[in-house]
Order: sequence, then structure tokens, then C-alpha cells
Amino acid sequence: MANWTGIARTNYVFPGNLEEIEKVAKRFDLRVISEDERIGFVADTDDGGWPSNTYDEDLEDDVEFDVTTMLMPHIKEGEVLVVMEAGSEKARYASGYAKAYIRNGDVCRMVSVSLNDIFAKAAAEFAVDVSVITNASY
Repeated sequence: MANWTGIARTNYVFPGNLEEIEKVAKRFDLRVISEDERIGFVADTDDGGWPSNTYDEDLEDDVEFDVTTMLMPHIKEGEVLVVMEAGSEKARYASGYAKAYIRNGDVCRMVSVSLNDIFAKAAAEFAVDVSVITNASY
């Protein structure tokens, strides 16, 4: 059986507190990249995917990576951080999504799309039942 492998990265945004950003990035296997005065992130996880959790030795438990509470408070207010991830399990299937986050004050909002959204979108656009569109997998 093949393993899923992927790539995950973000766009570039203006940082707020770079020191705190670097702490979060290190904790969750993200590499901070920069372009001019902006920064972005590339996943350095074993499978290349965006990190979802890490083990906290002090708590002796897994800690979930919540972008809205752990990363966005340290990104400059009003910046839109876009996270993209895509990958595959050889030719069995392809997967991917994108999430966009924005923080205004203490409020952080998120929108997302998935590659699988194409099935419903195609069905609606082409006026066919979604059940007649086969999955792109085996």
C-alpha cells in the first residue's frame, strides 16, 4: 500500500510578531520563508502535508494546530493568509484544499475549498446529476 505524500505552503503576508511566529512554526514543523518584508510557510512534515498536531512533552499529549488561535494573532491585522495543500497516494487518488484566514481585532475568519468541490460545481454548471460523475480515484 502506498503512502500519501504532498506539499503544503502559504502565500506571503506581513508578520506582526516574528519571534512568536517562529516559535509556532518550529513547534509544528513549518519552515518560515521570506520575500521582501513578507513571510510565508512551507510544511516540513514527514509526508509534506500541512501540520495538524504535535506532541507536547509537558502535557504528555497531542496538541492540535489551530491556525486561528496559534498563528493568526501574530500575523499583521487585515492580512489574508492562504494555506494550500495538495498530494496523492500514487495514482489511487489526488487530494487538495485551500483555506484563507483573515484577522480583524480578536475575530479571525476562514473560508475553504477542496478539490472535491469540483463534482458539485460541475454538476450544477452542466445541469447533470452529481451521481453520474465518477470519482477521480480507484
